[in-house]
Amino acid sequence: MQFKQLEEGHWVSDDAMQLHFFARKPPEVAEETVGPPVAFKAERVGHDGCYDSYVPLNVPVQNLQLLKVVNFGEARLCWAGNETRWSGDSFRYGIYRVLKEGGTPDGRCTLIAEVNGAGMFFYHWQQADSLRLWESLAAALPEPRLWDLIHGLVGTWRKGGNCERERLHKLIVAGRVKRRKVRGTDAWEVQVSPPEESVAGGTVC
Repeated sequence: MQFKQLEEGHWVSDDAMQLHFFARKPPEVAEETVGPPVAFKAERVGHDGCYDSYVPLNVPVQNLQLLKVVNFGEARLCWAGNETRWSGDSFRYGIYRVLKEGGTPDGRCTLIAEVNGAGMFFYHWQQADSLRLWESLAAALPEPRLWDLIHGLVGTWRKGGNCERERLHKLIVAGRVKRRKVRGTDAWEVQVSPPEESVAGGTVC
């Protein structure tokens, strides 16, 4: 993938996903100081990706090759017995091969791009047969069914992240997150103290 400039501060990817990137320079800046992204920050998903690390991964743009654009398709009824139809056009997905330095696809990696009203989001799917899995799904499933699958996977990942974030916020507010020095090392570990239990006449820890 590469980005081509349409106008000052506006770039679009040169593939069928047409990813738009806007970067407006402040009025006080005389020279152009920004450009299109050279890497996408992607969340780690897939079997191997979930175990490697929790921090996002930077995937170079030049190493991406579009496998398939996934659109919602024709409008559908929101649910049985309801006449309202949802077009789903506000969500688009793209499946990308991740190329190695020599230009050959990495069989263990694929990138899923999500475009919606809030912006662009990326998910680095890493496991032993990642590319074969997504090539097979892209070839076998009708596009609307593939959209359903990716939309459900992304929604599940986001729900899990939100639930864990909320859990940690509650622990911090309750003062139950403690930091303890690991003896003999230059490291700390985080511990969660048990909740206080209410009993007759007071509380116990």
